Amino acid sequence: MKKMGTKKIEIKLSLIMVPIIVLFLFLFTTWTRLGTMKDDTVLDYDPWWQYRYAKMILENGMKIPKWDLLSFFPPGRPTYTSLGWEYTMIFFYKTLSPFIKDFTFMEAAKLSPALMVGLASVAAFFLGKTLTNNWGGIATGIFAALTPTFIGVSMAGYCDTDAVVVFYSFLCIFSIFFALKKKKIYYYAIALIANLFFIYNWWFGWYISFFMLLFIPTLIGYKIFEGLILDRKIDPSKTWENVKSIVIPVFIFIAALNIIGFVLDFGNVVDFVKIGLGFAGGSGGGIVNVSVAELQPINILTKSGFMSVATRIGIGPMLLFLIGLPVLVFYKIYKKEKANFVEIFLFMWSIVTFYLILHGVRFSLLFSAASTAAAGYVVGNLIKKINLGFLIFSGSLLIYSFMIFNPSAILTLFFVLASLVLVIASLFVFFKLEKNDEKENDLIKATFLGVTALFILIFISDAMAFASQAGGMEVSHNWIEMLEWMKKNADPKAEVATWWDPGHIIAGYTGLRVHADGAHCGTEECIPYPHNTRIQDMGRMMTTSNETETVELMKKYMVLSKEQCDEVKEKYGDIVPKEACEPATEMYFIASSDLIGKYTWMDYYGGYRAPIASQQDLEKNPGVCCPSTPDTEPGQMSCGEFADQSKGVWVWCPWIFSFTGQQQDQQGNPVFVYDYSGLKIAIIQKGNELIPVYSNKYVIKNMIFYNQGKEQKLDLSNSTVNLEKIDGMIWVDPSFQNLIYFSPSVKDSIFTRLFFFNGKDLDHFELVFSNSEVKLFKVKF
Repeated sequence: MKKMGTKKIEIKLSLIMVPIIVLFLFLFTTWTRLGTMKDDTVLDYDPWWQYRYAKMILENGMKIPKWDLLSFFPPGRPTYTSLGWEYTMIFFYKTLSPFIKDFTFMEAAKLSPALMVGLASVAAFFLGKTLTNNWGGIATGIFAALTPTFIGVSMAGYCDTDAVVVFYSFLCIFSIFFALKKKKIYYYAIALIANLFFIYNWWFGWYISFFMLLFIPTLIGYKIFEGLILDRKIDPSKTWENVKSIVIPVFIFIAALNIIGFVLDFGNVVDFVKIGLGFAGGSGGGIVNVSVAELQPINILTKSGFMSVATRIGIGPMLLFLIGLPVLVFYKIYKKEKANFVEIFLFMWSIVTFYLILHGVRFSLLFSAASTAAAGYVVGNLIKKINLGFLIFSGSLLIYSFMIFNPSAILTLFFVLASLVLVIASLFVFFKLEKNDEKENDLIKATFLGVTALFILIFISDAMAFASQAGGMEVSHNWIEMLEWMKKNADPKAEVATWWDPGHIIAGYTGLRVHADGAHCGTEECIPYPHNTRIQDMGRMMTTSNETETVELMKKYMVLSKEQCDEVKEKYGDIVPKEACEPATEMYFIASSDLIGKYTWMDYYGGYRAPIASQQDLEKNPGVCCPSTPDTEPGQMSCGEFADQSKGVWVWCPWIFSFTGQQQDQQGNPVFVYDYSGLKIAIIQKGNELIPVYSNKYVIKNMIFYNQGKEQKLDLSNSTVNLEKIDGMIWVDPSFQNLIYFSPSVKDSIFTRLFFFNGKDLDHFELVFSNSEVKLFKVKF
């Protein structure tokens, strides 16, 4: 009788390990973002816009309202169409609410970015795994989710689109490369769907197809260069043979995506180039972008410039990208191996986004996705090329040490170039290790893996510490008190005006209409008053000393004229509701403490330009307002240009000084010294008299301080001190640790009179709510 054998069942380890890795990455990276779930509301400014729109859709039967009355009133604005993220938040709410007791939509919105971070790390893992191996996937997933720049904009409650951008960036690129690898039509279809979802969630998701379009000439150009190096000739037919299997499907994919995007009214890559890339030069939003700190250029050749980028990405991923990827390609060239098309794309993706980040840290999120993908790719390859790993680590540490200890831009550049030469020269030494026996290579491999694990653990530890300290972005208790007052007391058709930053919070929390918010709304969309007009008018309202001028500007935004209303209806037709042309029933005006630091820009947009030409101008014009604009009027020099040439300081107004210590003058009188960027104000105490002196040359006529909690005012116009007197004002906080200097024009401005003096002696502003941070006024026309 034939004996029946048992069939051996083999289970691939990857079938077990990959799900475990995916689950770990999702749970771990999601958990790193949950520290801010305890906060009561959505965080920061912009996330309130996303929350408000999602809530509006949920309460409107899952349909997008055609018009938004709350933003940029009057008359409001048409709603956006790329609202996939809003529907995603609703999906999370609908999915989780049956399982979590008393689960509110606010809690769902707060949890949503943390969940998207988990999904982003999984998408990054599959991209790294597809491009290299499981090791590369794990490194990519960890690096991608834990870069400081990503943590800062993806904590629970920060429900802006940043987490969405990272998730879809990795998902879309993974889907495209997976389709190129498998060469199946349905995989290309999946990639098309993924990219369309990205665009629907974030319209600037067109950047993926734009980068793929750039990839075509980049790949062809590199293959020509590679042929010249390896074959010492240029052979167009051979070059085309090498690239056509990638170029043709990529081109067809981009064409199909643009055709479908046009049909679905999603736009196209040409629209993206015209609109999206304008922001790289700071011009995409018009004059409002002049004041955006995230769009200021970075000098990467200085220690501070390099560290400002590296600390946002993480030193490890940054150096693996800057050093590891080039060395990996040089290694292949030396070994006469052809570079993988993946390496060419990673090079291009990283370099283009690196170029963008030099034009402003706003682009650091895009660069972090590219650089971490490149870093993961390097780690995956170094597992196979151990000796090369030692080389890259040593070169990276060498360059990093020079960046840390040497702040000089010229010397830094010299050391970087010198280090690169040393790294390339070291290749010839390290390649000899390949001939060593297996045991020695095993020892090297074990050592390298240990060092790699150590560096990754350090990166994770630093990221977790950063995440645990992330906070301070929640709406403060003082603001909540004021917003609650407005919800209970303001008419539903009231309008609220203030500087544009808090507009999203005001509209999202109170449901009231706002004069402006943090969104951009250009001339083609916001009729008749786009964001440039509104920000200039608001700057004027705040910084003029003429109350009548401020009130007349406010009246302008109470209601549209018939001609203006007809213009809006002609543009948008039936979607314009009748309320858009009805007057606001009342107006409230907010003066808040955060605007002290933003006053310079309000002054700038209000038309009070104050460029300087020399250091002496600072001494003769104390309290001058001079923002760091890149350009200014002919024959003058902006503060930004002046400071860059090491001739001056960044001059903001009002000037905020910090207490540095107590001294004595020659008569033994106590002197309290305050400093602002090297400028000095001293308060001399002579008996019961306080005398503020600027730069040892000028007595400041007016001073306000607090004695046992009571406000005290001094007028030193008749002081006998033998120094020139200037008509400014000193305000000293009750702790005497800080003082603010107001120049004559600033001390009489509407903002100063509202915030510091509660609107005293103003006829059209009634103080209805006040605390230490926010002053709310009802405007009386």
